[in-house]
Amino acid sequence: MTKLFLIIFLLVSLSIYGASEAQRFLESTLKEFQTGKMIESTDVETNVIAPVFKKMTYKIKNITENKNTTEILLSIKAVDVGKYIEEYQSSTSDEITDEQIEEKATKFFIELEKRNDLKYIETDIIVTLEKSDGEWFIVNNDEIIDVLTGDISSMFE
Repeated sequence: MTKLFLIIFLLVSLSIYGASEAQRFLESTLKEFQTGKMIESTDVETNVIAPVFKKMTYKIKNITENKNTTEILLSIKAVDVGKYIEEYQSSTSDEITDEQIEEKATKFFIELEKRNDLKYIETDIIVTLEKSDGEWFIVNNDEIIDVLTGDISSMFE
């Protein structure tokens, strides 16, 4: 029994510590995004939409490491936020105050988060990470944000 416990403990330890520094950094960043901790915005629109990001899921498919550069093939499933922003915009009129817009948007996205019939975008993306001065950072950050937010930034181009 003790041997079995020891083997299980070692396997769990190896799986936890077997992840590279870059992988742990990326997973930590994605979890912060999911929980809204990464969005330190006073921008009302961003804060209203942020709860929908909790529904984002991801899976690491492949990791290619080369000293201070790592490429991680990531499969992401995120709510198609752009679709719902269009839905929200079509339900508002031009003749309401900013306060009413904020109130209506907050209500819309809180209700959206609770829906079971959400439409998702599923995308595979290669996340490029580089290590500089002992810290990891994401090189293709804008591309990642587009995928994580359900391609919302394309609406504002």
